[in-house]
This record gives sequence, structure tokens and C-alpha cells, in this order.
Amino acid sequence: MSEKTDKIKKHFRDHKEAYITGGVCLAIGAAVTYLVVKGHTDPELDESIKILNTINGDHNTIITQIVRRGHPGDIIRCIETGEVFASKNRAAAVNGISATALRNHLNGLTDSVKGFTFENLGEAS
Repeated sequence: MSEKTDKIKKHFRDHKEAYITGGVCLAIGAAVTYLVVKGHTDPELDESIKILNTINGDHNTIITQIVRRGHPGDIIRCIETGEVFASKNRAAAVNGISATALRNHLNGLTDSVKGFTFENLGEAS
């Protein structure tokens, strides 16, 4: 058993840099994953975020996969600026207007919202 333990200790000594590098990459990946998940605050989207960290050769690749449940949302365009938004809430937040006022405008209840007019381009796919 002592010979086996000595081989393991020698292996760790010989490959110490690789284990330290892997540990640092793991810690950074965990920190980035935490910040991405914690920073996600869009209330309209009901989604889960999966972060997969894979090591390919000498570099790390971070893949973000967003899985949506329910309605995918509507694409909204501001007619004045031409800017396109992935959701009603995002359009409202960027333009400093309430989501309710934007929905009322898109439903034809008001002509404009704070001087802006918007159009619904359809469902996101």
C-alpha cells in the first residue's frame, strides 16, 4: 500500500501546476456562473439558465443555454428610433416607461407612450 501512496504523491507533485490551474479555472467558472445567475432579473421571462463549463485543450469554453417555458415573448419595435426589443418589459425598461403603459399602447388604448410609438412585430421563435 505504501508504494501505491508514493506513486500518487509523486503524480501530484509532477502535475502540481495542472491541478492548481484547474482549481483556479473551476473557481473562476463558479464565480462567473453565480454572477450570471444572480444578475438575471428580467421578470417577464420564466426561464432556467444552465451554464456548462468545459475544458478543451488549453482554453475554457463557457456555453450558456437558456431554456424558456411558456410564451416566448413578443418582438417590439420603437417606430421613432427603429430599435428592436426582445420583450415588452425590455422595451419599457430601456425607454423609461411602465410596462403597463406600453401594453395599453400596444393594445390600442393609447396613441403613444411618453412621445414614443411602438409596434408588435410578432412572437419570438
